[in-house]
Amino acid sequence: MLNQKGPGSDTPTPHSQHVRLRRPRRRARPAHPPASAVGQLARIRLEHWSAERSAIRNGKTTNFKSPGRPPHKPNTNRFDAALVRCIDFEREFSKLTADEQTMLLVQTRMPESRVICQVTHYSEKALAYKIPATLAKLAAILDRASML
Repeated sequence: MLNQKGPGSDTPTPHSQHVRLRRPRRRARPAHPPASAVGQLARIRLEHWSAERSAIRNGKTTNFKSPGRPPHKPNTNRFDAALVRCIDFEREFSKLTADEQTMLLVQTRMPESRVICQVTHYSEKALAYKIPATLAKLAAILDRASML
């Protein structure tokens, strides 16, 4: 970095010896920190329950397709199995507090943190640690019931 006084001049000036380093830019924090693997399993189980529950509620009793791996052949017992899975999950899910249930359900339906903040009346900072902690708590409950 040489400051040139004119064309063809290669004499360095005292100011050309200093190089300014830029500070690295701070990246914006994600709305929710990445969850652990167990928390991800709990989130997937919650999404499966939501899909099965809506299919049962809509009356899709024939040709029921559960989320996940499709079966090899059609079976009439799939609807009954989905109903039992929903009931079992709801029994274990009810062990969470009402605030924790609301937080997870709203986050499953609408993942925008502003909506969750408006519904639960928590700040975004509080949600950043409450949601992963609640997912870990749900994972522990589901693991004890062998549903994870």
